Amino acid sequence: MSDSAIRGLTTVALLKANYDANVDQLDLYMPFVLDTLNGWAVDAFRAEDLVAEILAKHGLRIPFEAVRTLLNRVRKKGHLRREYGRYFRIREKPIDVDLRPQRQAIDREHIAVALKFIEFARGHGIELANEDEALAVILNFLELHEVAILIDSTSDALATAVEEQSTRELRTAALFIQNVLSSDPPCAEYIQRMLEGLVLKNALLLANINFKKRQFTDLEVYFDTGFLFRAVGLANDPYVEAAREAISLLREANAATSVLAITIDEMQRVLSAVERLIGTPSGIRQLRPTELVRYLVSRRYRPSDIAEAASLIERNLKQLGLVVRPVPKHIPRFTLDEVKLAGILMREDQTDIDPRVDHDMKAVTGVLTLRSGRVAYSLDDAHAVFATTTGLVVKNVTMWYRAQGQYGVPPAVHQSGLTNIAWLKNPGAAASRLKRNELVALCAAALRPTPKIWKRFTEELRRLRDSEVLTSDEEVAVLTSRLTDMRLAEIEDEDEIDAETVVEIIERVREAYSAEASRQAEQAAHTKEVELMGRIADAETVARDHEHAGRVAAEMAHQSEEGRRQLELRVIANIRLITHAIGFVLHWGLGIVIAAGILLGLGEFSIVSSFWARISAGVFLALFALLSFVHLHLGLSALNLRRQVESYVERKLKTWWLGLNP
Repeated sequence: MSDSAIRGLTTVALLKANYDANVDQLDLYMPFVLDTLNGWAVDAFRAEDLVAEILAKHGLRIPFEAVRTLLNRVRKKGHLRREYGRYFRIREKPIDVDLRPQRQAIDREHIAVALKFIEFARGHGIELANEDEALAVILNFLELHEVAILIDSTSDALATAVEEQSTRELRTAALFIQNVLSSDPPCAEYIQRMLEGLVLKNALLLANINFKKRQFTDLEVYFDTGFLFRAVGLANDPYVEAAREAISLLREANAATSVLAITIDEMQRVLSAVERLIGTPSGIRQLRPTELVRYLVSRRYRPSDIAEAASLIERNLKQLGLVVRPVPKHIPRFTLDEVKLAGILMREDQTDIDPRVDHDMKAVTGVLTLRSGRVAYSLDDAHAVFATTTGLVVKNVTMWYRAQGQYGVPPAVHQSGLTNIAWLKNPGAAASRLKRNELVALCAAALRPTPKIWKRFTEELRRLRDSEVLTSDEEVAVLTSRLTDMRLAEIEDEDEIDAETVVEIIERVREAYSAEASRQAEQAAHTKEVELMGRIADAETVARDHEHAGRVAAEMAHQSEEGRRQLELRVIANIRLITHAIGFVLHWGLGIVIAAGILLGLGEFSIVSSFWARISAGVFLALFALLSFVHLHLGLSALNLRRQVESYVERKLKTWWLGLNP
C-alpha cells in the first residue's frame, strides 16, 4: 500500500470522529483544510492546488466546489485574502490547527491491529513485511467487500463487489477480523471504526444524499427475497441480526418498510423447490449452493420444516413491522422499455423469462409506477425504491435506467448502501451494532468458496461417492460441514481441487465428526454423572427434609400431647370442683335431714301443727330412720355416702367430657 493509502486510513478515522461530533457536511472537511494550510510553505495558491495538497497529505479527495466554499470561510475569518482567483496567506493571523495528536492516537490503534494481524497471518502461512503491508491487506479487504453506497454507480468493481472472491491474503484478513470480533473487543472497535470511516468517506462524495436532514422525507423501501430470508431467520445469526437492525434503522430514519406480495410468493416458490429436493442426498446434490440452501442443509431442515417455514413467512414479516402491498396497476407510460429490462436481467444462457427475472421486472416496474414519472434527485424524497442484496441486479437495472435516458435515483438500490445512508443519518448505539453485525456477515461471505470452486469440489465429491470411497450420508456431512468452507476458502484456483484435496477435506470432516462424537459421548457420560450426582443430592436433600419434618412432627406431637395433658388436668380440676360441690350439698343436706329427724323425734311433732308440716316432718323422720338403718346394718355413714356419690359423679363426668372408661 502506498503512503497516501495509509494516510487515507487515518484520515477516514478522523472523518468519523468529526462526524460523531455532529458537525455539518462541509465542516467535516474543515480540519483537513486548516491543517494543510498550517503546514504548507506556499503563500499563494489556487483552490485546485489545495485539492492536490490535501490529497497528498491526507489521502482525502475533497470536491473542488467544497474546497472553494471552505476557503471562503477561512478568508472571512481573516486568515486569507483573495485576488484574481488566487488565495494569499496572511501571516499576521496564523492558523492554529494541528491534527498530529489525533493522528498519533489513531496510528497507535492501527499499529496494534497491524501487529496482531501479522502474527495471525504468520500462523496461517502468510508473511507480511511490516505494519503498512498488514494494514494494506485489511484496508483492501474492507474496500473490496464493503458494497459501495454510490447509488448511481455502474462500476463492475462496485456493483459486484459482494460476489467477488478475494485472494488468499484477503481471505486471511476476513478470518482475522472474524476472530477479533469474537475475542478481542478493543481491536474489534478499531477495525469497526475503519469500516465506518470508509463508508463515510464514500458517502461524502455523493450529491444525492442530504446529511443535514436526519430523516427521509418521502421514501418507501420494498425489500427483495434474499434480504427477507435473512430477516425471517433463515440465515446465520449475523445476517439475521444485521437484517433486522437494518429494518429498524430505516424505520427510525422515517422510511416506510414494505414488501410486495409477489416477493412473498417468490420466497414461498423458492422454499417449495428446496422442499422437493432436500429430503434425500441425491436431491441435496441437485440444489444450487445458495446462502439459503447452505443454511437449510447445514441445519438439517426436513421437508416438513421447510413447508412450515414457508407457511409462516407472511406472518413473520408482518411481525417485523413490514407492510405487505400488492403490485401497483401496470401503467406502460411509466415503466419504460420492459423488454430491454427483461433482456438485461436474464443470464446469457437464458432464452425465456424465468420466475426470478419476472419477479425482479415486476418489482422494478412497480417502483417506477409508484413514482408516476417523477424524477428522484435524492433518496430523501425518492418515493419508492427496490432494495436488493444482489449487486448484479443493481448494476443491470442502473445501466438499463440510464440507457432509457433517465436520471436521478434509479429504481433499484443495494440494500447495504441504503442501510449505510440510514446509518449516516442517525449514527448511534443501534447503528453501531448494525455495522458490527454487517462486518461479521461480511467476513462470513468472504470465506465462502466461489461458485466455480464449489462446483469443481462437488464434482470430485460425486466421483468419490460413485467409487464408494464415501457413503451418501458422508457426502451430505461433507457438503454441510463448516470445515469444508474453511478449507475451500484457502484455495485460490479451481484447478487446485483434485481427488487428493477432496479426500483431505473428507478426512478432516471425518476426524471432526469423530471428535464431535467422542465429545458428545464424553458430554453424555458427564451429563449422566452430573444427573446421577444430582439425583443423589436430591435424595439426600429429601432425606434431610424428611428427617427435619420428623423432628418437627415429633416436636409438634410433644407440644400437642403436652397441651392435651394440660387441658385434661384443667378439666379434671373442674370435674373435682363440681363433684366436691355436689358432695358438699349432699353431705349438708343429709346433715339437715338427720338433725331435723332428731329434733322431730324428741319433740313428738310438738313443734309442728299444720297438716303439711306434719307430712314434711314425717318424711324427715322416715329419711332419718332409713339413714339410721343403713348406718346400723350396712355401716354406711353420711360421710361415706358423700364420698361414694362424689366418686360416682367424677367417673361419669370424666366419661362424658374426657372419654375415659369408668
